[in-house]
Amino acid sequence: MNLERRSLTQYPESAPLFNIIGSAFARLGAFDVAVTTFLYALERDPKNVNVHNNLGESYGRLGNYQAALTSFRNATDLDPQFSKAFYNMANTFFALGDTAAAIDIYKKSIALKPGFAPASNNLGAAYLKAGQISEAFQSFARALRLNPQHEEAFANLYNLSIQCPWQRREFLKLRKRVQPFSGVKTRILALIDAYIHEASASVEAELSALKLAERRNAFNALSAADQIFCSAYYKLI
Repeated sequence: MNLERRSLTQYPESAPLFNIIGSAFARLGAFDVAVTTFLYALERDPKNVNVHNNLGESYGRLGNYQAALTSFRNATDLDPQFSKAFYNMANTFFALGDTAAAIDIYKKSIALKPGFAPASNNLGAAYLKAGQISEAFQSFARALRLNPQHEEAFANLYNLSIQCPWQRREFLKLRKRVQPFSGVKTRILALIDAYIHEASASVEAELSALKLAERRNAFNALSAADQIFCSAYYKLI
């Protein structure tokens, strides 16, 4: 708060500065203070689309979805090409349970920025909630193709293949073309693979020096949810 007061005194007309300060408060989780700061910025520059969008995000984190929608609409009215504001608006409609509106606006966001994987993933979630299974699968698959390390899209595809066995073959085809895990997580999953399959040929050379107890420790180090996910996933493969 002292930073905000000093900035008010020294830079009273700087909307971009207050947008930065508001974003900092939002990152700290002080969304109520962020809202106040963004509103102050808009008093200085009512047409600043980034401030409108950031204000909407903070309203959304506070659960004030109608105010969030108003802010996102203000942003998109000022800049009809602002894909991020459309994406955030779609997320808000989805949170409100208006799946049809969410689907429509996710499509607008994707049309403006086709390479943004989270929008395709969230569109898939909206399609799934609407019971449009094929469309959901294609959206999740698009997200994973755009970002092969998008673990949420991968998990969504996996879960969909479990719920809908007729999608399993397509999931396995896609899984062969992409590898969503890298770095440390790849190593952990390799350990799990070895643990479940008793050191399968694909990883036996790498893990030949590891004892089964070490593999078990790696598996046990995961959360219960991750254990269930990884166990089921590797048994499926």
